[in-house]
Amino acid sequence: MTIIGGGANSLLADLNNLPDKFVVKCTHGCGFNIIVKDKSMLDIKNMRKLINKWLKTDYGNYAGEVHYSSIKPKIIAEEYIENLEGDVWDYKYFCFNGKPQFIMFCTERNSGVVRGSFFDLKWRDLNFRYFTHNKLDSENIPVPKNLDLMNEIAEKLCKDFKHVRIDLYNVNGKIYFGEFTFTSFGGNLKFIPDGKSEELGNLLNLGRLQDDSKGVLCS
Repeated sequence: MTIIGGGANSLLADLNNLPDKFVVKCTHGCGFNIIVKDKSMLDIKNMRKLINKWLKTDYGNYAGEVHYSSIKPKIIAEEYIENLEGDVWDYKYFCFNGKPQFIMFCTERNSGVVRGSFFDLKWRDLNFRYFTHNKLDSENIPVPKNLDLMNEIAEKLCKDFKHVRIDLYNVNGKIYFGEFTFTSFGGNLKFIPDGKSEELGNLLNLGRLQDDSKGVLCS
């Protein structure tokens, strides 16, 4: 990852040092991404316009996710990754009380239509979905060969938090960390079937999170 700075001009000045394929992101919001598959075809004018607009946006105020407002806006350039199928398989670990509980597998991210299915940590289909997402045919989704390692990584990363979503990518057997998400989809998407949202919400213990080796982590 390369931290470029605070404006589109900084990115343009650094273009010669970037590979032909990369992803540009702003750090203070969601969806502030430009996927560059061929640097020579980059629309500089449009990119400059988008980045300058994003950098002026208070995403926390816009989306009601107030923690974003405390992040100093920066531009970063990340490695472009894809698996052999030309897709990026996304494994979103929903964690409660310092422990991973279930995984949302997402594919076809490049199409703009998110499709996903939910699994437990042993990769058994949990048979629920987000209201706005199409469910994948779980029988055709391969079990990751390094699932146990991803589970271990997610558990280490989430141990200090009451609730967090840990996003991992698994590209041709190599695991990449994506992000910590504390308000998944802004907390606005409903699970189906009916009653599933409340059931999953009940996984959150609002008492103290205890670590025997360190004492109370948070409350």
